[in-house]
Amino acid sequence: MGAGEIFGLILLVVGLVVIGYAIYFTFLYWYITFPLFVIVAIGTYQYKKQKKEEEQRRTAEEEARRKQEEYEANQVAISKRLSTVVTNSIAIFQDMPKYVTSAEDDIKTAESEFKERAFAPFWDAVERAATKLANFDSNTRHIIHLSSEYNKERGKLDSTPPSFSIDINKIPDAKRIANRMQNIVRCAQRDFQFATIYEQRKTNKLLVTGFTSLGQALSEMSSRIENSLNALSSSISDFTITNQGSLNRLIDGVESLREESISHNERELEILDNIQRRKKP
Repeated sequence: MGAGEIFGLILLVVGLVVIGYAIYFTFLYWYITFPLFVIVAIGTYQYKKQKKEEEQRRTAEEEARRKQEEYEANQVAISKRLSTVVTNSIAIFQDMPKYVTSAEDDIKTAESEFKERAFAPFWDAVERAATKLANFDSNTRHIIHLSSEYNKERGKLDSTPPSFSIDINKIPDAKRIANRMQNIVRCAQRDFQFATIYEQRKTNKLLVTGFTSLGQALSEMSSRIENSLNALSSSISDFTITNQGSLNRLIDGVESLREESISHNERELEILDNIQRRKKP
């Protein structure tokens, strides 16, 4: 047996002796060792419990922070989308008057050409006017679509959304211009020579979404513009009603708080009066 093995054997024996004495003294002085054991066990349990709770708290805080960051990022994204919708709507709205003004100029030209019996120039002017009024109608419908998007998105925003500020009263009277166009076209259709040119042109395609041909545009323009403007007016009115409802709820809340404050003050005055008179409150 080598020296290393002998030394290892000695350590084992010493270890067993120490353990034996430890067990012996543990039972001999149990009234001391048992409370110590209980204290160590409780301390160990509390330490593990505290560590676990700390880990759970840290995990919960990280999850809450992650959710808060997601919420804030989502709110910012919604706000940006709403701002884009509002900006695009205003830009489209600002282009609408020029279509009506330019269409009216074309109709004046058509009326002049009609008087001078200039067949082709007359229908050229009418087609230009119809195209511009069709663009006006297309813009109106685009704003209606954007207002629908705005209405969907603003319900997801917890803060005040950007105002969808389209003043319906500032929209040009495109229907009057459309009616004026239809009147001069009707006069031309009663004239054989003008009507002959119209039959050749009525199938011309307009490069505007919503109208397949010049003939459709001339026959439907007035009613289409009226329907579009009514739909836009209704859409804008919905925003006004919603905003007014929010304002009314705010006013009701303030009034309720005011009444509660008055009632609270009256009760305090009554208690003070009872104390002064030495009455039991």
